[in-house]
Amino acid sequence: MKKILCTLLLITLLSSLFPAVGFAADGDILNRDFEDGSVSGINKSATVSIVDGKAGDGGKCLSFGNANDVARFMFSADKSVSVSSGTLCVEFDLKEGFGGIGMGVFTSSDTNYGNYSKAPFSSGTRNSTPARGLKAYTTAEGQHPAGNAGSKTYIKGYRASGATSDMAITANKWQHVLLEIDFDNACTYLTLDDVKSEAVTGFTYLSDIVGIGFKWAPSGISADAPDDLKEALIDNIRVYMAPPKVSKVEIIKTNGKENADLTKVSPKTNTIRAAFSEAMNAQSVSDAVSLYDVTNAQNVDLSLSDTSEDGKIFNFAVDGLAENTDYKVMVGACESESGLFTEEYEVQFSTTDLISAERISYYSNDFEDSEVGGKPKNVFGQTDTTQNFAVVKEENGNKYMVTATRSRFLFNESVTSGVIVVDADISIIKSGTVGFGIVYTASPSAYSKWPIGFNASGKAMYYDATGSNPPSILQGHTFDLMKENSTEQMTLAQEKWQNLKIYLDTDYNKITVEIDGVRSAETKEIPFISGKNGIGGIAFYTSNLADTSLDNVNVYRAENGVYKTEILDSDGNILTGEKISPSAQSIKVTFSEKITSEPEILLECNGADENFTKTWDGLGRCVTLTPEKGYFESASSYALKVNAGYTDIFDRICETDYEYLFETDEGGMNILGLFLKKDGVKIKSASEISSGNAVTVSADYVLTRPEKKIENAVLAVVFEKDGKLTHIAKQTVNLDKTGGNSAKFDVTVPAECEFDTANVYLWDLASRTVVNSFASYIK
Repeated sequence: MKKILCTLLLITLLSSLFPAVGFAADGDILNRDFEDGSVSGINKSATVSIVDGKAGDGGKCLSFGNANDVARFMFSADKSVSVSSGTLCVEFDLKEGFGGIGMGVFTSSDTNYGNYSKAPFSSGTRNSTPARGLKAYTTAEGQHPAGNAGSKTYIKGYRASGATSDMAITANKWQHVLLEIDFDNACTYLTLDDVKSEAVTGFTYLSDIVGIGFKWAPSGISADAPDDLKEALIDNIRVYMAPPKVSKVEIIKTNGKENADLTKVSPKTNTIRAAFSEAMNAQSVSDAVSLYDVTNAQNVDLSLSDTSEDGKIFNFAVDGLAENTDYKVMVGACESESGLFTEEYEVQFSTTDLISAERISYYSNDFEDSEVGGKPKNVFGQTDTTQNFAVVKEENGNKYMVTATRSRFLFNESVTSGVIVVDADISIIKSGTVGFGIVYTASPSAYSKWPIGFNASGKAMYYDATGSNPPSILQGHTFDLMKENSTEQMTLAQEKWQNLKIYLDTDYNKITVEIDGVRSAETKEIPFISGKNGIGGIAFYTSNLADTSLDNVNVYRAENGVYKTEILDSDGNILTGEKISPSAQSIKVTFSEKITSEPEILLECNGADENFTKTWDGLGRCVTLTPEKGYFESASSYALKVNAGYTDIFDRICETDYEYLFETDEGGMNILGLFLKKDGVKIKSASEISSGNAVTVSADYVLTRPEKKIENAVLAVVFEKDGKLTHIAKQTVNLDKTGGNSAKFDVTVPAECEFDTANVYLWDLASRTVVNSFASYIK
């Protein structure tokens, strides 16, 4: 019933929009089938006539018998009715022999309605390439050229999708033409029988159309041509406005990106977007769009949040979606600004769990789809054809794989940046070594490097050099992998299922291991953990003395957020401990991925805001924060806050606030460093200075508690050659000014002084002790 009412209303509205079109009684702008034999309302050439028995059904039709015959059809008798927006549909049946029929449009600005240069439809002649090929004039620059209709740049061909040549009329056959004229996008589509063209764009004259006309111009036809070439026939002309339609419904995530896969929509979704083919009535759209929770059989509240300026796009806010739930967006018939109504429209989608929706996965296998006793699916041996390297077992209804050699797990794409997480449940037996390997994209059947290993006791170690292939995996440049902030070595328990996570930072070439939630310290740089090589998979190796059981193997990109926070001293050393030493000079915050929108970062000292400078590294992953005053207060509580809302290069939005708390110890005197400076710039090696140079000897410090000042200290620089003293310069200095300062003096290296090492010292005369470890500069 609802659709019937909408159709009746559409007819009523069209009739009121075009009251002067007396011959369009059914609501169309124009509708002529010529069966009444009347030429009323047709402005035509004398030789254009209505003929009987030649229509497709044997009825009457319009005949063009002489070259340059024309027939014009205006939308209203006084040319007052015009169309300038939406989509105008023109349909007609056509039969021609030689070819050369064109359909033009007339605008309200035309002074001569005989002008046929504005032709969105034109068939070439038999002499064109292709014969009777279909073209369109996109600008009003003159008449149809002789010969090939494509010889003018303002004429474009209609082509079906994927075709390499223009669509064409078949000679002496009735064919149906539908021309869709899209005013808003200055383009047209043409359907010939059941074949639709791609869009033809660039029309300059699509506005204020007041009528259409046909012209037969069979240029090149000979006088003695057969009769079936000497005629063009038109029938069943219909002109009407295409009803508006819902172009698309999009489900938009909180980061502003569309959920491309409607079967895996993220619960982090806050917008339902409805797009229409033309400008719509906002209230009508607001009433028509609804969201339904299919799983729980209940409506979900939507509220119209904003509309595009052209009135075609409507955004509806939704207060989050539930996980693993089916939904349906319904758009009822709603009214356009022109008064026409759309058809009803519906889109169904399903949310997944939050982790699955946001996670970028490279490999996943729980072995449940593999055959017990057989080779695991999507697991490979040393080569792609290697068999019996691993087998699937089952216990208590759960399937897992056991390997006693080498197993490769290949990714669905190459990884070249950021942090990826290898997550697996693992169980090892006694007396066997286990290795974790990297498979590079360039050589997916080879184990290029093995950065992590567990010895026969399950103790973890790592390589800092090239690594080694099994069975010598635990030989070479290996170092014990310790627990975070501990002197205890990481260990995998034996004959026990544990969760193992390995974090590979492909940008900074470091690894962190996590066993049942206990994290290791980060390794030193491992040069071959590098995304530029293209990591295409991982591998597990087990010595011949042991079996390794694996289950729930998942490899994915780390979530967008802060990956780690470090407190650094002036030399870049990482400071640890329950309370941070006042030698701290900066905070280094590293994110799991490259950041594309800078996050809001706050630093508080004892509850008050602390001003600081920010320095980002070249990758856009790491930012260093330095207090503007140059030091951290002693005996103070600090809070670093990184607010959610920023995005990474994968357009993932971080929705979790981050906070890092630390305290500084009593301190009071913070020696930031001992330095040699030349021309005000810190040198890095003794090779930067030579005999006769003027240099500055400096002890940079921060004094936050006056009682911790140091007076009558000796600052000295000692030059040595082959371990023997060649020159010494010293001066008594006071370190007694609060805040950040330097105690320094200038010295000139003697003209004949030879040295290969320069050391800077600071002694406290009162205690007869070295205040700070010396700074050494070596050539």
